[in-house]
Amino acid sequence: MKNNLQTMLNRFWIWAETTPEEYAFRTSQEGCKQVKSSLCNGQEPFDGPIFYDLRKQAEQTICATIVSEADLKAFLMVMALDNEDEDLLDFAIDSLSDEMIERIVNMGVNFPQKEARWQVAVLIRRRKPKGWELLLQLLQNDQDEYVRRRAIND
Repeated sequence: MKNNLQTMLNRFWIWAETTPEEYAFRTSQEGCKQVKSSLCNGQEPFDGPIFYDLRKQAEQTICATIVSEADLKAFLMVMALDNEDEDLLDFAIDSLSDEMIERIVNMGVNFPQKEARWQVAVLIRRRKPKGWELLLQLLQNDQDEYVRRRAIND
């Protein structure tokens, strides 16, 4: 059974008329040149009708006693969608345990959404979890220029 966060994410993808993989492509420069979608036409993901609830559910899910790998992936996906407001990034910096930060950044350095990876770089710089130097080095060599810049300078 899917958790509430995953169910809400699925509703978001239906609204946005895309998938997580297409979103990663469509929000890239190359993607917006080739594909027309609500994500390329000035309608940001956080303008969606369920986004506030989605973000709140992400906060609740990541603070649960048991957080699965699927929960972590869903949190990072919502973080990517929230990349303009950075509310989930701020929440993570201010509120999450060191253990949870470690889990997020370890998964996040290789997350397919660049909008999550640059925020993971900021999270690493601000919270300095175990092994932070190596994780930051990985992001300093990221394929995306903006991720690299955020990993070098916060």
